[in-house]
Amino acid sequence: MKKCLHCGAEMPDEERFCSECGAEFAPTEEIHEAVAENAVAIAAEDSAEVVLETEATSEVEAAPVMETDVKLEEVLDGAEEAPKPVDPIPEKPVKKIKIKWWHIAVPVALVVAIIAALLLGPFFIYLAPKTVLTKALTETANDLSARAEGTPLTVMSNIFEGSQKNTVNVEYEIFQEMLGDMSIEVEAQVDSSIKQGQIGIVLDVMGEEADMNLYMDREVAAINLDMYTGEDYYGIYYDTFGEDIRNNEFMYSIMGKENVEMLDEAVDTLDQLMSLETITPEQQAESLKKYGEVILAFTEEKDAQVGKAEISVDGKNQNCKTVAFTITREEYSELMLQLVDIAETDPVMINYYQSLSMDFKCENWNDELDNFREALKDYEDGETECVFTFYLHGGKVVQVDVAYEETDAEWLVYVNFGSDASVKDIVICGEFVEDDEDHSFEITLSTKKNDGVIVETLCVTTQEEDDDPVKVEIGYEWNRENGDFLVHFQDYDEEISGELNCVLELMENGYHFSIPAVEELVESMGEDTEGIEMSIDITMTTGAEIEVPETIKDIAKMTESDLMGIASKIMEM
Repeated sequence: MKKCLHCGAEMPDEERFCSECGAEFAPTEEIHEAVAENAVAIAAEDSAEVVLETEATSEVEAAPVMETDVKLEEVLDGAEEAPKPVDPIPEKPVKKIKIKWWHIAVPVALVVAIIAALLLGPFFIYLAPKTVLTKALTETANDLSARAEGTPLTVMSNIFEGSQKNTVNVEYEIFQEMLGDMSIEVEAQVDSSIKQGQIGIVLDVMGEEADMNLYMDREVAAINLDMYTGEDYYGIYYDTFGEDIRNNEFMYSIMGKENVEMLDEAVDTLDQLMSLETITPEQQAESLKKYGEVILAFTEEKDAQVGKAEISVDGKNQNCKTVAFTITREEYSELMLQLVDIAETDPVMINYYQSLSMDFKCENWNDELDNFREALKDYEDGETECVFTFYLHGGKVVQVDVAYEETDAEWLVYVNFGSDASVKDIVICGEFVEDDEDHSFEITLSTKKNDGVIVETLCVTTQEEDDDPVKVEIGYEWNRENGDFLVHFQDYDEEISGELNCVLELMENGYHFSIPAVEELVESMGEDTEGIEMSIDITMTTGAEIEVPETIKDIAKMTESDLMGIASKIMEM
């Protein structure tokens, strides 16, 4: 009996077709079956430990034996002749190739990363908007830093701050028919920490020249006018002025009570001014960091609304991603109160307040902050919202909007940085509606740098209600190679324009700036300059040493003979 190779049913040896499935029992299949079962038997012999020898023998006997007279061409169609028997060659053990985990993991990771970048890249801003916004703001800030680099104001500022001591020479000449020739030359040596300074002034009036020197430090302010006082400096010692001047009956009677009190206050103010400490860049950076941390912590609590909008970038409409934050008046009040609490003890803010308000003792600082806190309480009521919107394009912030609206007023201010703030125009626009009146303004700053030539133009346009716009433009062109500095001004409303040729030369330890003919610009603006000639020449160098006078006579202790001696010299003139 044999078995059907298709369904496994037993069938007589003489039968060619299976009675169960009808499949034909072909000779080739018999051969394949024999070869397969023979291979099984050989494998079983090699595994004698697992398979019993008797079982292997029975399997081999059960398999049909291929007769020697069966030719290969009868089994495989297309073969021309049977291969000659070849002595078997002992097989060498095949070395297995071990595949390490990273051979698979690294390519898979790369593929996943590429797919993620392609599919998720545009949507990453939705997943982590604040992260994307922070990076975009950093890129824009880098562009702005590159824009300022090399401009005249930045260059002169860096030179001034590069040394603890700086000397500034200013020559100012003016001619007027009534007065004749008059020239003033000023040389100022100033310690940038405001600890001490000296100013030398040369006067040339009607052919008579007079030198005057001013000196001041934390203790004394002194003056010397050599044509009257010779080499003597007369000064006021801050700590003794009030008492000494009042104890000197002659001085008191000559000056008068009101003048003494006024001078006393002036010296007190000077004392406070000299006591101011310079705020270092490190202090400014630390101060900004503190305020920045508060603002960032505040925005972390706010949900960022991500969307899309089309705006004009460099004159072309571009589709931008937007990240917006919305705060109410109450939230604005909350944020400002946190910042005010920091400002109360912030040395940088205190220094600014002292300098700008001339309140050197800072007596009113806390009062100012308390008044501001009271004003913030008015913002706690109502649901008015302020919306900050950042527009992102090309990995940078291209525009920032601030919009505010309430019952009787609304406004929108935005700053457009363009696609590259280092070279593109920066535009600041504002639109206001207050008491049913429309107001608007636009400020455009254009900067171009090419082969050592820097051109900047500031254009300001304002408009109120139905009035015609008022447009004013001012700018300069500076060639760093030869120092040519051309300033231009134009008032489109008044149809006034003018140019002024100047010089701004960079030196090894400073710079030289001059305006040969100021009256040219004054005349171009329509002003009468008849009989007036003016020129300005400024040179600043760094590292100059301040000369401290050897002796200073206390002006509060001047005697009658001292005053009479000075008076006699004046009469001789």
